[in-house]
Amino acid sequence: MSPVLSLLPLSFLGFEALGGTLAIVLGLGVLIFVHELGHFLAAKWAGVKVEVFSLGMGPRLFGVVRGDTDYRISALPLGGYVKMLGQDDSDPTQERTSAPEDFRNKPPYKRFIILVAGVAMNTVFAMVAFIIAFAVGVEFVAPEVGAVVPGSAASQARVVSSPSKPAAQGLQESDQIVSINDTEILAWEDIQTAVALAGEKIRVEVDRPTPSGATERVVLEASPQRHEDEAYPQLGIQPVLMIAELDEGSPLKGKIEKGDQLIDIAPVGSAGAEPHKGPNLTLRAVQESAGKPVRLHLQRRRYDEDGRPLPESPRTFDVEVVPEARPVYEIGVDLELGERPRVSGVVPGAPAKGVIETNDSIVSLDGRPALASTLPEIVRAAGDSHAKAGEELSSPVPIVVERRKGNRLEQLETQVRLKRKQTGDGWQLG
Repeated sequence: MSPVLSLLPLSFLGFEALGGTLAIVLGLGVLIFVHELGHFLAAKWAGVKVEVFSLGMGPRLFGVVRGDTDYRISALPLGGYVKMLGQDDSDPTQERTSAPEDFRNKPPYKRFIILVAGVAMNTVFAMVAFIIAFAVGVEFVAPEVGAVVPGSAASQARVVSSPSKPAAQGLQESDQIVSINDTEILAWEDIQTAVALAGEKIRVEVDRPTPSGATERVVLEASPQRHEDEAYPQLGIQPVLMIAELDEGSPLKGKIEKGDQLIDIAPVGSAGAEPHKGPNLTLRAVQESAGKPVRLHLQRRRYDEDGRPLPESPRTFDVEVVPEARPVYEIGVDLELGERPRVSGVVPGAPAKGVIETNDSIVSLDGRPALASTLPEIVRAAGDSHAKAGEELSSPVPIVVERRKGNRLEQLETQVRLKRKQTGDGWQLG
């Protein structure tokens, strides 16, 4: 068959790290192998002579000849092809041979099967791969509301049906989104897709916890808002602040587990004070602790085999911990923390000057997707990885930003150096 793929510009794909580049090369290699294997097996079944089965394009590096076929690895790693006797897309006028194993001498139905076998094999492979992946387990962010952006569509959502009268208007923290416009929601990513594809008004069904520990089904109507710098309408909600991992030296080691949800945080001994909720205020509370003990209020939920919370009441518990001092690094930009961090200004003299522009949205930093709830931790981790002790600036860190060009949004891959704050070390929970 003709080449499936010869070369792709990796910068277009947005893989900023070598690991990402290697992953895409390996992934495409597997897909191309499966595709060409379909053509190969169909050609063998039809009695067509296969002269070359190549993974990669260009000059032959090495391989082995078995029977009539040269099984080879070629120099360019992206691409591959099966070359059959009598089938050459680059020269369709080549002289027909009389050999019975010539592709052109086969009945039309056999030629058709050979031609479509590659796509058919990819389809079967995708089905099998999905079954295996989801049988092993794939992690998704739960569609649970962790924080509501003030003034957003979510905060203004109108309750149209609720067992409790009157019900609190707007989406609430801990609401579990069940469906949007009758489309089932299983993961946080489903929310973004459903909202982007919906009309001006959407119908949102949620399971809302009650004071008794049970849940009730509440139906709301909302009008997603699309701002000028955003590619699609948004509700204005943030996911639950969930513990994804703990650093090796974290003071929380042995006290909490992966998957625990942080409800709020407050200084120890602050009875009667309003605790901090939501990703942004939580991070601020840790910084303001100045090394004094803080109280974390968490909940631990049990889920069924499909990943949905069981109806039983989650277990809540408190943990006291003393934040530890670590160097603090910054990108050098002011941010508006919506669902995706957006740059509202670049600090004069910051290394980001000339690299990042006002109204850019940060897509990823150091290969990790950037959300409002995760960016501060990603910046800290990138600083730890790319900065040497005592140095003010880190080595260049890969960053991907989304920038508007006229009516189009483009993703740009570049690098930025992180600057250590001069105000001293920050306080972290790890």
